[in-house]
Amino acid sequence: MKFKVWLGLGALTILLALGTALVLIFIQSQAASPMTTQALPQVGGAQTARQAYALLLQQWAPGWAADTQLVSVSASLLKAEGQSLGWSFQVYSPSRQKLAVVLVSPDRVWVLREKSIPYSQRTITDSAWRLDSEALLAQWWERSGVMLWSQPQVDSLYVHLRSEKDGALVWQISMLDKNGDLIGYWGMSAADGAVLYEDIPGGRP
Repeated sequence: MKFKVWLGLGALTILLALGTALVLIFIQSQAASPMTTQALPQVGGAQTARQAYALLLQQWAPGWAADTQLVSVSASLLKAEGQSLGWSFQVYSPSRQKLAVVLVSPDRVWVLREKSIPYSQRTITDSAWRLDSEALLAQWWERSGVMLWSQPQVDSLYVHLRSEKDGALVWQISMLDKNGDLIGYWGMSAADGAVLYEDIPGGRP
């Protein structure tokens, strides 16, 4: 029974993350602007993930719950755009037993959804989260991103930070085509930037 509960909880968290990505892509598509394919994609907009997290803690979290814990960080970008709207955070409050999905831009915080979840979550701590999104994307771009982002089949980019079962924090970068099918993905350590896994068409350039 307990296994089924945890399995369902994991599936719910994944669905929340994917649903949030779709919401962000829809919002961004309403104000799309041309971009140069060889420019580093501005995932998260005009701020890094850590900068957005600081705004989240200062402006919104204290009023939501004193025991707010960070569960995951994500951002998505359509290739047709110059930059995305902001960073999305999943946060959990043990006292309220609620999981919230919050979008943070440089000048505003939106609550996209809340969900009652009576079970503790794997959380992200400041001390373990050392690699910010700016360094992550620069490393990915130099390694293979600049080549793959220019490919015509690439339609969108999704970046996600989460805590694994062993406590390690992992940044994942995924590239999708227009049908939403996965083209390539990378896993990097949020502690030191080490590449943990990668799957790219034709192998590493």
